[in-house]
This record gives sequence, C-alpha cells and structure tokens, in this order.
Amino acid sequence: MAMDVMAIFKLIWGLGVLGILIVFAVVLLLAGIVLWYTKYRESKEIEVKENEWEVVSKRLKERRATGGERKEEPVKREETDRERLIRKERELRERGEKIKAEKRKELEEKERDLERKKISELAKDERKRIEGIGEEAFDMIKLKQLQDERNRILNLIELAESRFQRGGMSEKNFRKIIQDYQNRIVEIDVETARIKK
Repeated sequence: MAMDVMAIFKLIWGLGVLGILIVFAVVLLLAGIVLWYTKYRESKEIEVKENEWEVVSKRLKERRATGGERKEEPVKREETDRERLIRKERELRERGEKIKAEKRKELEEKERDLERKKISELAKDERKRIEGIGEEAFDMIKLKQLQDERNRILNLIELAESRFQRGGMSEKNFRKIIQDYQNRIVEIDVETARIKK
C-alpha cells in the first residue's frame, strides 16, 4: 500500500503543474462538499430548534390563557362492583319510571276513548228515547249534554292543575293531558256552535 501512495505521488510529480492543479481541485471539491454538508446540518438543527421554540411559546401562551394551570385529563379508573351495582339500579329505576309513564299514558288514552264511546252510546240511547219529542227538543238535550261534558272536562283540568302543583305529575305529562282536554273542549264548542245554527 505504501508503494501505491508513492506511485501516485510519482505520477503527480511527473505530470507537473497539471497534476498539482488536479489534486488542488479535488481537495477544493472535497472541502466544498464538507463545508456544504456542515451548513446543511446546521440549518436543519436551527429549523428543529425553531420548531421547538414555537411549541414552547405556544404552551406558554396556553398556560397564560388558562391562568397558569395545566389542564390534565382525568385518569380513568375501573368501576368497582359497588359502583356498577349502583349504576345498574339507577338504570333499572329510570327504565321502570319510563315504562310506568308509557303505561299511564296508554291507560289515560284508553280511558278517554271509553268515555267518548260511553257518551256517544248514551247520546244514541237518548236520541232513540226522544225521537218522538222533535228536532228542537233533541237539540236542546244535546246542548245540555255537551255543556255537562264541557263542565266535567273543565273540572278535570282543575284537578290536573292541582295534582301538578302538588308535584304529582311531570310537566310533560301535565301539558299532554291539558292539551288533550283542551282539544276535546274545542270539539265540544264546535259541535255546540253547529247545533245552535
């Protein structure tokens, strides 16, 4: 290997000035590459430091905005058997209340339907009974029945209001019941106006 280096030097010396210029050019080229690489690394390090600085300054701004307190995520822990039982009991209780409310609503609707059917049957029976009386008398009786039903519904509204004020029913159920009663009152008023004409 020492011979190879010596042979290279003899070859360069033999070429003279041209050989020295070639060596000098190669050395300058290598020096330029090394210099370029070091500057490239420095610029990348500066970019990384600038990015780190931006992240740090952003965190500081967030801390200042939150009053210096760092918001930490709550640590999730496993639910104990007791907590699970309490949660299940609460879910069952809520489901039971929901089912009760649905059943109560169904029963109220059935009750209203039965009352309407009963009233219509009574009206039919009454109509048959008084067929001989005449149309005007029948209208008077019908108006009296409608007025009685209207008064009964108004009493039911007052009863529902007092029950709601005592806390015996939810606001949602109260509004639904009042709306149904008011709809029935409107129907009665329309029928009364039709008969009076």
